Amino acid sequence: MGKVTFVVEFEDGKEPPVHANMEVFGGKVVAVAFRDALEESEYQRVKYDYDPHKINVNLCYLCNRYHPIGVACPFNTITSGVSNE
Repeated sequence: MGKVTFVVEFEDGKEPPVHANMEVFGGKVVAVAFRDALEESEYQRVKYDYDPHKINVNLCYLCNRYHPIGVACPFNTITSGVSNE
């Protein structure tokens, strides 16, 4: 089944109502974002969530999700306050 993504800009307060299983152009709406989702970077769209029953994954203490061993958490923005100069 093919999917098409497009962004439509409306004046504030003139957005049409949207509901689950709404038909548009002969297809059915399966997801809605009330923002310009195409403006998100690729990094923000990647989902870092793995099946905990797979081998070689660890539970991440930063985001409470599973990542493959050796793969950094996307939320890991911790920087050291210690200077080794």
